[in-house]
Amino acid sequence: MYYTWNSINKTIQPGVFATKYFPISDKFFITAGINLNYSSGTYNNSYLYYYSTPPQVVPFPTETTVGWGGNISPGLAFFPSSRWAFTFKLNNTVSFNSTTVKNEPVSWDYSNNPNSIVTFSRTTNTFTVAAGLTPTLGISYVFLKESGND
Repeated sequence: MYYTWNSINKTIQPGVFATKYFPISDKFFITAGINLNYSSGTYNNSYLYYYSTPPQVVPFPTETTVGWGGNISPGLAFFPSSRWAFTFKLNNTVSFNSTTVKNEPVSWDYSNNPNSIVTFSRTTNTFTVAAGLTPTLGISYVFLKESGND
């Protein structure tokens, strides 16, 4: 049996975030960050089946994914100037994600019969605390500061 895959995937993932700074001293702060995100995508897969004459393209049903989530990330910040900061964060300390997938292919027989493709839909919800912590170091520019802190 001889076949090749073709995949066309399109995804968009916008998000917003905010960080609150709690002073420890004039230049050091504890931070609390929140991140909210959304994702939406389509996956168009097919395979070219060479066993038939002529070779036949066998399309899979379009798979769609929609997800949303958010997380809270504590950290530290050091401000060597009034607007620039060196930051350290523990990402995904507390997080929630929900993903819905429709028409996900789970089995097929690699024949030229598109009816052999079995799909299902599912929704996955996850809530995690301190799982998959990802520490990051960064440099931030703060646009908005409370008055009196300049």
